[in-house]
Amino acid sequence: MISELQERLFQVNDSILKLKKDKHGWHVPELHRLRGEKKSIADSIQVKKRDFFESLPQKYVVVYKNTLTADTFENVSAFIPALRNVRCERLWKMPVFTRNVEKLSDCDLSKAGVVGGPCLFGTDEVIVIVTHSNNEKYCFDFNTGRNHQGNNAECMGSHLLNFGEKITDVSFVNRKKRITLQEYESLAYPMEIASALNASFLYPIPDMSYRKYLESVAENLRHDVRIRAVERFSLITGKIADMHIELFYELLQKYKIRRYLLLHERNKEALDFFYNSRRRFFNDSRFARRKAGFSAKTGKNESVCDYISVLAAPYYFWGTKHIIQCDVTDETDSMSKCAKIHKNEFVLAGIMYPEILSKNGVDVIFNAPEEYKIYYEKVTENNFVGSFSPDSRIFTGELSRA
Repeated sequence: MISELQERLFQVNDSILKLKKDKHGWHVPELHRLRGEKKSIADSIQVKKRDFFESLPQKYVVVYKNTLTADTFENVSAFIPALRNVRCERLWKMPVFTRNVEKLSDCDLSKAGVVGGPCLFGTDEVIVIVTHSNNEKYCFDFNTGRNHQGNNAECMGSHLLNFGEKITDVSFVNRKKRITLQEYESLAYPMEIASALNASFLYPIPDMSYRKYLESVAENLRHDVRIRAVERFSLITGKIADMHIELFYELLQKYKIRRYLLLHERNKEALDFFYNSRRRFFNDSRFARRKAGFSAKTGKNESVCDYISVLAAPYYFWGTKHIIQCDVTDETDSMSKCAKIHKNEFVLAGIMYPEILSKNGVDVIFNAPEEYKIYYEKVTENNFVGSFSPDSRIFTGELSRA
């Protein structure tokens, strides 16, 4: 019943937006009526939600960002029996946060697609050094944007935009030498779930999104400074991406996946297909343009569009009608936006999990200073097992629809 009310609320909102575009005021009475209906529906939804939660006997339901419900992996496996084959011990012990898993119970999950994987790098792993014409230097953390001169100092994005004409050089220090334990688990979880379901797996490595963000905040730099900065940064992201690709092929020896795709900067063919496939959703969706700040003419905020639309990539590439996002809870916003933008195209389910605390017991590994990060230790004699080769990093998987 709540879903029906929410559907009607979407319809009323669309009608209100259409009437507000009318400059002549011919529909003022109808506008007032719709606004009254909108308030009534919203009140009814709140009442029904309250009644639902109050009806649960001696049980609390935790809902995160009005999207995910706290649960256990054991309960999830009751909806999806094939997940009982998952061996990752930590998944069974920690709470997970789910969305739409009940909608997967009656479908053929071998035709489903799993999407997920770690971010490219975290806090304190890539440092940005900005040099001004008077030879003053400013240091920033690329991940947080924080100025190393103090918490209240200007962030990297604002600094590059505000002092573009004075900046003569932007260089980078790559401190990331190893894969963290969080990055390992963030790739192992979705791969094991895809293997257990015999589903397809899409692994997005967001090096192109990091590069787009740099290009956007560096738009006021002198042309030669901007080009040089982007080239330097791309060399670093390429090296870090290689670390993630190597980890993928190491895990592929453990988790047999019948169909997979690595989507990243150097996979040009797949990336072009991805951009072309998503265009109609972002050009035609008013919600997409508003939430992502997307401009079809300039491509503004393309990096934001990447994070939202990449969750739909199994649908773009393989026509998958059931997609399972397996990721950290920080990616919840991207999930809800992707689902709304691609409404009625496919079912987007989620199995999300909390991040691992670092050695300091305060920050998660992703946000921790380098000395407190916990690194994944490979147990192989030659430090790597797999069939990784320079050719395989260009394109792996199937481009045609299933």
